[in-house]
Amino acid sequence: MFSTQLKQVFCLILQYSISEEGISSQHLSHLLWPDRPADKVKNSRGVTINNLRKTLSELEGIELIHEKGHYKFILHEAAYCDYVRFLEIVSSHGLAAHRDEFTQIVSKGKFLYLSDDPLFDTFKEEAETKLEPILILEIEKTYAVETYQNTISLSEALFHIDPLNETALLYQIKAMQKLKMQEEAAIAFRTFAIEYKRITGKEFHRTFSSMTS
Repeated sequence: MFSTQLKQVFCLILQYSISEEGISSQHLSHLLWPDRPADKVKNSRGVTINNLRKTLSELEGIELIHEKGHYKFILHEAAYCDYVRFLEIVSSHGLAAHRDEFTQIVSKGKFLYLSDDPLFDTFKEEAETKLEPILILEIEKTYAVETYQNTISLSEALFHIDPLNETALLYQIKAMQKLKMQEEAAIAFRTFAIEYKRITGKEFHRTFSSMTS
């Protein structure tokens, strides 16, 4: 339902709706149409916003408002956004009670992985900076309480942020071995070693046996 430009507008408004009062009309215009004359920008923005409102009218629980010169989304109970839910879980300090839901969200893949748009570089960086230390802690916790499949899933999520994270590899392999997934553990190690050499130009400095002892 969303064109490329509507995706851009949607993500930009969402980004500024979470922790701020929204994104100003001027800032939105500058990000999307930096080189256009002011009169052309106003028309383009109006058309794009109208198209976004029309598309959102097909969905339940989300409202686009324009208040004090700022665009902002209001999400009602009927609306579900995995990014917003992720932030709610993390900020609640009750992650243990929602660990399975958290794992399901972050296991979907890299944040905004379908978009290489530089407009979202800061958005992605902020999300990954918030997520990485949480993942490392949760990987250790899930392994300690023997929910090994969650350990594996969270390790994969950490690889999306840092493909050479040795903590993720170590716990992934150990969890696989606990689940009698010996062949999968060996494949995970070889895959990591190949990626390590591709990125660094060097052989991985650890052996499979050193990570399983």
